[in-house]
Amino acid sequence: MEKQKPGGLTTLCIFCMVFGILGLFAGVMGTAGLLLGEKLQALASFNPGATAKANQLNKEMQSKVFEKTKTYYPITIPALILATLVSGGLVFGGIKAVKLDPMGKTILIWCCLAALPVELIGTYANTMVQMETMSVMEEYMPKVMEASVPAGGKMPPNVKNITTLSTKIGILVGVVFLSGWVLCKLGVFIYTVYYLGKPEIKALYEPPTVMPAL
Repeated sequence: MEKQKPGGLTTLCIFCMVFGILGLFAGVMGTAGLLLGEKLQALASFNPGATAKANQLNKEMQSKVFEKTKTYYPITIPALILATLVSGGLVFGGIKAVKLDPMGKTILIWCCLAALPVELIGTYANTMVQMETMSVMEEYMPKVMEASVPAGGKMPPNVKNITTLSTKIGILVGVVFLSGWVLCKLGVFIYTVYYLGKPEIKALYEPPTVMPAL
């Protein structure tokens, strides 16, 4: 008799596969960022329409941000590698587990468990980088705004404060969104481990009983 897969099993496997695919994409983008970081920094620090002084200050700001980011490389690089490997395992394990392959179930469980510390460590490092970035931008943004005013011009009142505040809010919103997204993934991973450990689900992965011939 063919085993009937419950909808919950299929749903969780799909969630894990989606998270895995997104994790692989993030791994590729993160690797590109590491390899091209300085070139991207140079592009971001030059604005053809800005004054020479503003471009110089912007270059200094981007350099400081990059230096702050590099201090977290001992955490972010291993976390990126591990997250990419775990993401690949989630995709592979999810595909096999949804087909009721016992090996797929085992891989999926271990990858979900491994994802918990990897996600937390990566989130911590990324949050710290964003906080460091915010402090640097808070220091330099008013200077860049002042230097961007043409000779003889005058900056409208409160523009510097509004720009700095908007930048801080944008970074904080990004941190909150990232934290919420990670908590959502952790919840799915924890429930997947619990769900796959239920007796009725474990029975689906057991080999069929062969009736002895009469």
